[in-house]
Amino acid sequence: MARDVVLLGLDPGFESYGWAKLAVTEATIEVRGMGLFLTSLADKKKNVSVVIDDFRRAREIAAFLAPLVEGVDAVCIEGITPFKHASIMKKMGYAWGATAAAVEAARLPVAMATPAEIKKAACGVKDASKEDVQAAMERLFPPEGGLTLRARFLPGMVAKDKLEHPFDALACIMACFQSDIIRATVRAITHQQTPPPKTRKPRKDPLA
Repeated sequence: MARDVVLLGLDPGFESYGWAKLAVTEATIEVRGMGLFLTSLADKKKNVSVVIDDFRRAREIAAFLAPLVEGVDAVCIEGITPFKHASIMKKMGYAWGATAAAVEAARLPVAMATPAEIKKAACGVKDASKEDVQAAMERLFPPEGGLTLRARFLPGMVAKDKLEHPFDALACIMACFQSDIIRATVRAITHQQTPPPKTRKPRKDPLA
């Protein structure tokens, strides 16, 4: 019997890192989780240099991602948007480096979508707002037991600039869903057959 395909959506960020998981079968798509990982500056009283502190935060992201990618079949990542400020790009570089390391360690296939592609897939327009994307995901995945996605997975989170990241991660999966990489992954797993039990050891090929 074919098993569920687990897809992980990621919205990499140095301070706020959003994620979402979907389980896909031949007939259904189910949200398995959503969340936000945060890093913060070291206490000024510790007198830690910026370089050392940034590296610590990058390691925290890597440590967070290591168990998150376990049991995942493919990853969908929101593409990076170029920033004019070098300091912002440096921080995003740390986040993306940690992401690449975690994905490579798990040997996972990766699909990517730009912010514009994610908005287009979720809302039909490339200039949709973050609130539009969230609303679209809530409509796509109706409440279960009377609880919305936000109530089920992000209770107590009220800041709009925090909420956007998990929902962007979820929308990223939907934007990548028709990509060749994700389609091939889903097809390979949902169509696989359980091999018959072996009743005897295969005969050794004398020419091998």
